[in-house]
Amino acid sequence: EKSETLEIIQIEKNVYLKSGSEWISMLSEQSDVLEYNPWLRNPFSMVEANRGKLVQRNVVVNGIKTDHYAFDEHTLGGTLATGNVSRAKGDVWVSTEFNVIVKYVTHYEGKNLLKAEGEEGTLDITFELSDINKPITIEPPAGVAPPLPDDIPLMEDAVDLSAAFGMISFKTNQSEDEAIAFYQTKMPVYGWKQEETAIPGYLSFAKGARQTTVLVETDQGKTVVTIMVGED
Repeated sequence: EKSETLEIIQIEKNVYLKSGSEWISMLSEQSDVLEYNPWLRNPFSMVEANRGKLVQRNVVVNGIKTDHYAFDEHTLGGTLATGNVSRAKGDVWVSTEFNVIVKYVTHYEGKNLLKAEGEEGTLDITFELSDINKPITIEPPAGVAPPLPDDIPLMEDAVDLSAAFGMISFKTNQSEDEAIAFYQTKMPVYGWKQEETAIPGYLSFAKGARQTTVLVETDQGKTVVTIMVGED
């Protein structure tokens, strides 16, 4: 009854995610943020056992020459990876030059198609591929700040680095005092003015309408630095 759109842009470790109308940016240590999501990384992983019958050759789809195949529950060649199929109908268009699926439209009926409670249900999948082997420029969405601001320095040995929603966190082998001294020295280089605080291990900086706090503490023998960036 309701559909949602998910858009993901990954540039090296910077990931931009849009669900609904809002973009968020985050840092990922994964080279492929879709690696553990078969739905998004490989839409065919669940239905790769399907076997279709040739319907027509040399059909142009998305500007690409393809062969058109069709299948139903009698030609699946196996059950759907997520459940038991009682009825199925699908069309697949495969590039004759690149041997990849260009378009895939299917309808399934059966049990456990998405959940394991034994419920009857339907599953519809539509996949389209375009611009095969064409140049592409990947750019961040306009007006969305990267997860790591250019004017927030990081310590050279930072590990377990994470960043999202204006919060940056990492661990360092250096001591608390060394981490505090690093930010007291480096933040002014990037135009930040240190403000007075009375809490040990807690630093506060201002730059125009922006505020940054740096919290330095020890956890299981490791120095942990947490940086929070926001605006008044």
